[in-house]
Amino acid sequence: MPVITLGAASAVWLGVGIGMTVASNNASEDGRAQANAILNAGGGCPDVPRRYQQACSELRTTAFRVDTFGRAATVAYTASGVLAIAAATYALWPRSGTKASGKVRALPEARIGYGGIAVQCVW
Repeated sequence: MPVITLGAASAVWLGVGIGMTVASNNASEDGRAQANAILNAGGGCPDVPRRYQQACSELRTTAFRVDTFGRAATVAYTASGVLAIAAATYALWPRSGTKASGKVRALPEARIGYGGIAVQCVW
């Protein structure tokens, strides 16, 4: 069941990543069109003349959308990959062949700043 859950979550994040990539590409095309319109009209945004202030403001907003969607896509692809690796690891990790024997078992524990013995018993 965890493999299915992890795989489904990976697929969802992959879909989100694809959606964000499409949104980022669309916003990028909008930005190119806005920049071309400003340049073709003889304007520019570094030293904004008054008549281009609104167009340059819209161009900056579009550039922000491109960046936001691009970053969201990167996060989504990363999450998808991590979940896919987790699913594959869970599915392929060898299972322990130990069966309960009704005996007490002591296992060493070592952690940073801590050490000890864990005692387990099955009956």
